Amino acid sequence: MHLSDFIAWFGNGRPPGEILYWVSQITLAIIAMTAAMIAYRQVKAFGALELVKFMQGDGIRRARHHLRSELAGKPYADWSERDKFEASTVCSSFDLMGFLIRNKLSPRRQYIRLYAIPIQRSHAALGEYLAEQRDPSRNGPDFWRDFDWLHEEARRINPHPAPADRR
Repeated sequence: MHLSDFIAWFGNGRPPGEILYWVSQITLAIIAMTAAMIAYRQVKAFGALELVKFMQGDGIRRARHHLRSELAGKPYADWSERDKFEASTVCSSFDLMGFLIRNKLSPRRQYIRLYAIPIQRSHAALGEYLAEQRDPSRNGPDFWRDFDWLHEEARRINPHPAPADRR
């Protein structure tokens, strides 16, 4: 069926005003759906940019730097309260990133690829701290579980991280 056949069939016995009404309604529906798709993409883009802004914030970057420069190789028994606070900041930030990505509120592959090495290094460096925080007498085994999920995804996307001393 061609468009001209459809118009002839639809217009058969119908007043021109009714035909124009239905054509305008179909056009408006298409415009509304297009606008909704554009708005959805803008909201997703805004959320993605907010995650970058959060992960590049001074406090988060300072905590990751502290983990790399001060805690790398330092026995866990020697960690100070400040060390543990900075470790908590790193865990919380990657846990939030994992939550947002896992729940499809931010782009998955792009962010995990961008942060794969810091995620893997941080997770490895924080092993004893994570174990202590997940003790049932503290927070329980599900504490920061989205950080674990993010770590597994980073390992899947980038199975060969750079050595820890390169950054």
